[in-house]
Amino acid sequence: MLLAPLLLTFSLNNQSMSTLTVPGLGTFPAYSGNKRAINDPASVTSAHNGPLPPGRYYIVDRQDRPSVGRYLIDLAHLVLGEDRQTWFSLYRDDGTIDDRTTVDGHPRSSFRLHPSGYFRLSEGCLTLQSRHDFQRIRAFLLTHGATDPVPHTTLRSYGMVEIK
Repeated sequence: MLLAPLLLTFSLNNQSMSTLTVPGLGTFPAYSGNKRAINDPASVTSAHNGPLPPGRYYIVDRQDRPSVGRYLIDLAHLVLGEDRQTWFSLYRDDGTIDDRTTVDGHPRSSFRLHPSGYFRLSEGCLTLQSRHDFQRIRAFLLTHGATDPVPHTTLRSYGMVEIK
């Protein structure tokens, strides 16, 4: 039986915490961006600090290319209790579906769906406040499966998330 495409939603509400809604699973405290830019729609052009720009994003498996540097970074994060291999990539539906986008002439890239880490950083990612909530969402997405084709790519998505 083929499941309907999932559409998660998240609002940039200019508060320190917002809510990620996962149909069929529930709502979860989440945030995007760092410090004063957390969930601030006026900061979406700020690379490494601003939140995810509004739009729809395909939820796909991480596509990072292996390298010695990447492995060292991942090892360091694993020591801090962050397993980046469990994260999902978020590719904006902007005509060129990949790990980059441009907002008002400002390049942004490397958006992820992941749990909050030791330092509570979110460099524009969609970050779940609770590691337990992230694991629940991850299990739900994996059960749903990456079945939805991503246009003009060979990728399949677990669904989409709409940032408002």
